[in-house]
Amino acid sequence: MSLKNSKRILLTTLLSAMFAGTLCSCGTDGLNSDWKKEKSPTPEAASINIEAETQAVTESTTTKISEGTTVAATEAATEADSMTGTDYSVCSNFDEETVESFAAAVQLAVANEEWADLAELIEYPITIDDIEYNDTESFLKAVDGFGVAHEFKEAILETDTRELFARDIGIRMGNGEIWINDRQDGSNLGITSLNFFFSQHDKQ
Repeated sequence: MSLKNSKRILLTTLLSAMFAGTLCSCGTDGLNSDWKKEKSPTPEAASINIEAETQAVTESTTTKISEGTTVAATEAATEADSMTGTDYSVCSNFDEETVESFAAAVQLAVANEEWADLAELIEYPITIDDIEYNDTESFLKAVDGFGVAHEFKEAILETDTRELFARDIGIRMGNGEIWINDRQDGSNLGITSLNFFFSQHDKQ
């Protein structure tokens, strides 16, 4: 083989190797480019992911706040119940059945407008609208003269006599229209306070 042919072969080999290297490089870059395209999220996809994560965090936080609020409300209600209720011993020596039976008798007298019956359940003297009544006679005379307020009747009739509010000053009926306590002689219960009792329209 001549020197000229040997150089030609060597040059051809080198060119072939360089061309093959270029192709490999281009192929690798192409593959890398495709891989990057597959792996790298588009701006739209990234935005969707951020929104989804934000929503998940918000929902989680809202749930925790809601649960916390519910627990707080429940605790507040429990605390309020512990301060009130049907523990009549805070103001009376009589048992639950006696207290609620007395309240039912008061309610019945008001429902039937039997003011003479109601008068018998009052502990005298009693002050109503800054006027003191010392007995059933003076009380009934005032009822005849002033009349009884419709709102008073409604409040008493709506009272659940099986679950009365009680505290140190007495047992309440309605919204405070009537307060009940032990009589001074301890013989029974009695009405010790009447509020919003007389009809303002008829009152002179």
